[in-house]
Amino acid sequence: MKVQIQTSQNVDIEYDIATVGDRIAAGVIDMLVLTGYMMVIGYVVLPLLGRRLSDEGLGTVAVVILILLYLLMFLYPLLCEVFMDGQSVGKKAMQIKVVRLDGGQATLSAYLIRWLVGLVEVRTFFGAIALASCMITRQGQRVGDIAAGTTVVKVKRAVMLSQTIFAKVDDDYQPTFENVSLLNDRDIAIIKEVITSRERAGNPVVLGTLARKVKEVMEVSTDLPALKFLRTVVKDYNFYAGRV
Repeated sequence: MKVQIQTSQNVDIEYDIATVGDRIAAGVIDMLVLTGYMMVIGYVVLPLLGRRLSDEGLGTVAVVILILLYLLMFLYPLLCEVFMDGQSVGKKAMQIKVVRLDGGQATLSAYLIRWLVGLVEVRTFFGAIALASCMITRQGQRVGDIAAGTTVVKVKRAVMLSQTIFAKVDDDYQPTFENVSLLNDRDIAIIKEVITSRERAGNPVVLGTLARKVKEVMEVSTDLPALKFLRTVVKDYNFYAGRV
């Protein structure tokens, strides 16, 4: 199952829904992180304080530290997702993150709803409710996700320049086709995708067909080879777009 978004450059990007295994592994890692934190507090911080404070003072400090520790554990999922762009330490390690159902960035309210529902859902019967929900819902949502309108997806690599409509254009570049303005972002994205496919596998028929179609739309005639023509069109489009 996938979630699809459209970037501001009108390029569709698909994300795979995170598997139940991914989410369980992320949860285990987060538990280890919190356990490690507790051990540091219990076996390092408190003993060091004990050497410098009186018993009465140590008791007060210990209570404060334990309260802070509890708050950290209590708020850990929420704080991580808010400040780590929809991820926790475990999610980051497993390369998954929380997003809206349309693939966009989740809002603060969405994170808050997920966390509040999770207090019951995840901690009841050792997360059995959340696990069952992820397995039976079409988009891998636990109950908190359903309430918040979110899901968890696998994070792909950052979008590279070749995956957008953009192309590098030198400062002294001289455009060839003024009628490139008759095209739009979607057209350029398709042209770039076909060029990339041609360079990887080779498909001159598709390349030639696309070049003819682009010439018709732009109402131009040129003897440039199909590949060179299309590359020129992409550069020309970026040249003019950069001047807007």
